[in-house]
Formats: sequence, structure tokens, C-alpha cells
Amino acid sequence: IKKHPFPQDVPVVSFHSMTSGISSTMMPLSAYHSRRYSTSTDGLVVPDDAEIPGSLVIRYKEDLAHTNPVWKSVPSIIPRE
Repeated sequence: IKKHPFPQDVPVVSFHSMTSGISSTMMPLSAYHSRRYSTSTDGLVVPDDAEIPGSLVIRYKEDLAHTNPVWKSVPSIIPRE
């Protein structure tokens, strides 16, 4: 970013979240980050790494795993109708 900064006229947004939900597909990875590094993550991205310097930062405080937008829970625990 230092060598190739974003153009000033292009708005940049950084978004990050975290998860601790037991049914989340990312719960095992999030728990690992919590135990090993004492940080909350969405299961894949550490919040410090998700923030682009100079961007508008959205720190989503609700439970939202990295995969939630496409995969809400582990398929084996979803009740079948």
C-alpha cells in the first residue's frame, strides 16, 4: 500500500466481524485464534489484518462468521424436514 496507494477519489471500506457461534462453520478456527492469539476473529481473518489504512472501517459487533453470507451452519446439524 505504501508503494501503490489507493487513489484519493476512490472510497475504500474495510469490514470485519467475529464469531463464537457453536453452529458456525468457522467456530473451530475462531476458537483456535482465541486460544492461541487471544483475539476474536471471523474464523479466517484477524481484525487487525482486515483494516486497510485510510479506509472507512466497519467493525461489525454481531456474531458473523466469514462463511455466514453463503453457509449459515454446519450441514450435519441442520434439522431435515
